[in-house]
Amino acid sequence: MMDTAPIAIFVYNRPGHTEKMLESLLKNDLVSSSKIYVFCDGAKNDQDIKNVCAVNALIKNTLPQAELVESKENKGLANSIIQGVSYVLEQYEDIIVLEDDLVLSPSFLKYMNEALSYYRDYDDVMHISSYLPRLKDELPDSFFYREPSPWGWATWGRAWKYFRSDSKELAMEILNNKKISQFNQGHTYFFWEMLCRQYAGEVDSWAIRWYASMFVENGLSLYSGNSLVNNIGFDGSGTHCSTTNIHGADIGEANTNFTNEISESRQYCAALKHFRTGSILKRMTNYLKHHRQFNKNISKLGAPH
Repeated sequence: MMDTAPIAIFVYNRPGHTEKMLESLLKNDLVSSSKIYVFCDGAKNDQDIKNVCAVNALIKNTLPQAELVESKENKGLANSIIQGVSYVLEQYEDIIVLEDDLVLSPSFLKYMNEALSYYRDYDDVMHISSYLPRLKDELPDSFFYREPSPWGWATWGRAWKYFRSDSKELAMEILNNKKISQFNQGHTYFFWEMLCRQYAGEVDSWAIRWYASMFVENGLSLYSGNSLVNNIGFDGSGTHCSTTNIHGADIGEANTNFTNEISESRQYCAALKHFRTGSILKRMTNYLKHHRQFNKNISKLGAPH
């Protein structure tokens, strides 16, 4: 029987989303042989108490074998994930991470566990992603990219030890190494700016710090040619999720035809650039916006212009 990685599930105050996630998780054959931790954040205010209690009750009824870790205080999603992942990896060498707003493929756990085993000793591989947006391009069965997806993912203790929470330190290292454009993926997205906003307290994201931590170590994330999750949280109910359907995904079957070519996929890079910006003009607009805001972001870091 396959050795299965522990699963860490992060929940808060959305019983409807949590129920759908659990229903899809239980359709995975390997769930019964997996150690499961559920981290439930404490209520932020009196209005959240009812839903937090409902989520906890749902977990106890649906996953009685899980170890439920209930926080008495509201940590926020970023701190919950950073602390929870670190806690599990103190005891195990790898981990699979889920949030309450994901619907999973029935082959999700099979893929994640086989990928964790296959790339266990590949130090450049630091993350396994399961989400793909709806792209027009046909993609390989498996490939690598610098940016890790935070929706349904896995990693190893050997990689997570490089996680750095100091967003200013990460932003300055990327700046000093003249790699902002590379980090921003050709100015298709404002990742470096998000790091600056993280330091300024304008956002609270574990994911941008994990991406930056991987980036400065030249780490890569494995991707499947089919999305194995769909994020249903973009309905205005989540802490960091607006109302949009642009991130919708078509859930497919896992293909474990893993590649030994440990290098970034140019094909996926081009497809993602087109998905995010649609045109060279849009990327030029992003580039100009980055330069207009550069001094402002430097000021957020307290660095000289």
